[in-house]
Amino acid sequence: MVEPILSVEKLDVSFSTFEGLAHVLSKVTFKINHKEVFALVGETGCGKTVTALSIIKLLPRNSYVQGRIIFNGRNILELKESDMVEVRGKSMAMILQDPSSSLNPMFKVGEQLCDAITSNDPNIKEPKRYALELLSKVGFKDTERVFNSYPNELSGGMQQRVAISISLTGKPTLLIADEPTTALDVLTQAQIIQLLKQVRDTYSTSVLLITHNLGLVATLCDRVGIMYFGQVVEIGPTYDLFYNTKHPYTKGLLQSLPYNKLKNQTLPTIPGDLPSPLSPPSGCRFYPRCPRSNESCSKDVPEILPITDKHYVACFNPLSGDE
Repeated sequence: MVEPILSVEKLDVSFSTFEGLAHVLSKVTFKINHKEVFALVGETGCGKTVTALSIIKLLPRNSYVQGRIIFNGRNILELKESDMVEVRGKSMAMILQDPSSSLNPMFKVGEQLCDAITSNDPNIKEPKRYALELLSKVGFKDTERVFNSYPNELSGGMQQRVAISISLTGKPTLLIADEPTTALDVLTQAQIIQLLKQVRDTYSTSVLLITHNLGLVATLCDRVGIMYFGQVVEIGPTYDLFYNTKHPYTKGLLQSLPYNKLKNQTLPTIPGDLPSPLSPPSGCRFYPRCPRSNESCSKDVPEILPITDKHYVACFNPLSGDE
């Protein structure tokens, strides 16, 4: 049996704040296989980005982390920063949500790309040639012009392509894409989606996609993990999760989409509000808002267990096929 490229096991993350200890992630568990696009989906503030930053080990100093993150057979959480330098940017790379904040406005695209190339391979003889090749692979036709441009001279979609090309300089086996299509128009979003597919196929790269866009997930991803308030509540193949939903929160998330709704039809909503990470509810974190909750939900934390050999859910009262 082939081992997964990434295995996150019971990951807990808390942050020390002036108001107390904020419990952001609780027992987060999932795996990513080789050459797979896996999505973490959830509303804003559910812990998706914190999970990604934990994997690439870029959390701030006021964080407390427990659990295991196994990447290529090594526990990332046990590595020293000097060892992470060899992992980060090479075996593992991250595309940030806003490319304009990750590109230095003071330097031309070519300088930043060549710096990344020589950082990953100091002995490379023609970094510019490789840089132009990467720009071509991410869809640029006039590569020389882009190479000699400053980031502010490029559109948001072009900046995102540059950010992707920089992330590919180390030929990573895992690419983390944090909301890569945010603030882009629909046409550019489709181009970025197609580009991520090409990256997977060309470089045999696994992709962890962080998003709240379920349309993007349906188009791009092999499997999906649904997060609610720091917990992974359901994992499954994309089609299975959309059409054989098991967790009440996943159902509420899908029902809130405006697609195929009549013009005057009111969108279903999930009642209640998100709890505070400073005082999360005991037991299942979704139970105060869940229509299927009972007494055991308020006391015990449900483990994420298999419904089938590929579909997992963390719920004491999962939905049946006809609900």
